Amino acid sequence: MLKPKRVSIIGHRDVKKTVWDLFVAVLSVWDAYSIPLVICFKGEIFQNPLYQIFSYIIDVLFCVDILLSFRTSFVHPNTGDEVVDPKKIAKQYAFSFKFQVDLLSVIPFDFIAHIFVSKEISEKFNILGMIKLLRVTRVQKVMTYMNTAEDIKLTLKLFSL
Repeated sequence: MLKPKRVSIIGHRDVKKTVWDLFVAVLSVWDAYSIPLVICFKGEIFQNPLYQIFSYIIDVLFCVDILLSFRTSFVHPNTGDEVVDPKKIAKQYAFSFKFQVDLLSVIPFDFIAHIFVSKEISEKFNILGMIKLLRVTRVQKVMTYMNTAEDIKLTLKLFSL
């Protein structure tokens, strides 16, 4: 008899997940600075293959973050319980505004334009790269966690008096 396949779930408060979220937040801040510079100045540094490879690696890491979000538990807003059922997690994330923002921010519009249209026309599509700035919303998740952690610390200090 076959055993059911066990799916591993990442706890929303897991230390490794927190470190990953912090890493993604740093990448988001990098994008917040670099994307407008690329669009406005189009300097040689941004045409450098190493910069472009780095940019594509960041895109891939954001795709990985989306996949991880489908396996990360969440706190039910009404009950306050941690939801660890893979189907409920996937459904909650897939139908959330966060998923729409995440998905939109990883579509490489500039790369697609570069492949399918002439260089003159693709340069006009560079402004679509600004959509990647939606990634900055990831910073909010880390800040919310840090604020919550700080609130817990303050509460513990209050009770220890």
